[in-house]
Amino acid sequence: MDTTAYLVRHGWQGTGHSLQPHKTTSLKRPLLVSRKVDVLGVGLSKTNSLSDQWWLRAFDSSLRNLGTGKESVLSSLRTNGAKRGGLYGHFVKGETVEGTIGKREGGGDAESVAETKALETKRKRKADVEGTGRSEKRRKASTATGKEEVSDEGYESSVAKADKEARVKRKAERKAEKRALRLEERAERRVAKKRRSEEKRSKKGSKGNLLLNVEAEAELDKEMEQAGVSSASTKSKYPTKAEKRDKKMRALAAKRGVNIEVIQEEEKCKRSNDALADQQLVLEEHAREVGMSVEAFRALPIKDLSGVKRLLKELSLLDEKKRQRYSNKAAEKGQSLEVYFMRRQVKNGNVKGSSQLKSEPDAPRSQTVKAGGDRLTFVIDTDV
Repeated sequence: MDTTAYLVRHGWQGTGHSLQPHKTTSLKRPLLVSRKVDVLGVGLSKTNSLSDQWWLRAFDSSLRNLGTGKESVLSSLRTNGAKRGGLYGHFVKGETVEGTIGKREGGGDAESVAETKALETKRKRKADVEGTGRSEKRRKASTATGKEEVSDEGYESSVAKADKEARVKRKAERKAEKRALRLEERAERRVAKKRRSEEKRSKKGSKGNLLLNVEAEAELDKEMEQAGVSSASTKSKYPTKAEKRDKKMRALAAKRGVNIEVIQEEEKCKRSNDALADQQLVLEEHAREVGMSVEAFRALPIKDLSGVKRLLKELSLLDEKKRQRYSNKAAEKGQSLEVYFMRRQVKNGNVKGSSQLKSEPDAPRSQTVKAGGDRLTFVIDTDV
């Protein structure tokens, strides 16, 4: 190859000029140099460089030499191994490891072991036929005693089963001993508790008698429940709320030394007071939501919060003339504007669920007409 002619053909000015393409006296266009990014072919053969392709080449050569009588790569690998490159390049041949199948610890091969087993089986069958073997003797003994026959294969399992039954029995005995010890300790504690209660009774007198009766009844119920006998106070395993409440009141009455009716009356008053307190809290919350005092909200003819809000909104939308007229009539009746407006809406049936008012001191006067013994009542609205 004439490199000078090649460069001149690409625009080189000759010796002494640069080969850079950005100068006017250099090459017109850059040289297209093939750059290698791999090492294949640089001191190595491209066809034999990849170690994971040796089998592909081996099968390819085997197929080509198939039927020609020539030795293929696979056959040479089978006889001589891979001496250079490839998967077997770093393998080292060592000694052959002998197998352990068919070998016995005491010596002998598999054939001798098989012969020994066959001889033992033959002797066993002969003994069974003659009736002198261990299994035959065991079967006859079990028939005589009425037990089931146990084979040679199940002999060891029956022994293990007997050992397990013995262990279970010993465990049950230990549990029974522990349970008896706990019951004895519990009885001692019960006696000590009863002795202390008797001492308290001697100090407190009749008050202690009631408490002792309650404790004795509870102890009796507990003992009867443990024994599995139902009593009047232990009808079911899980007592109801009423039974729990009654038992609690009886214990409280015994502790205070009063009759149980007194405790029941106090409980009833307490529940009613709690209900009144809850109602007062609800009333205060509703009055706070509508922006009124508790007394003013209590004076309203309806207590539904949504209805009160709706009527107050309607009252705020009235014109000034009608609002003044309603205020004058409310002042004549001694009522507030809100109370008068809501009572009027209730009478007119504008409130859902309220068609007429209950008889109250501020309600309009009614006239009664007798007709054949029946009393007919009707309301005359004098506000219109």
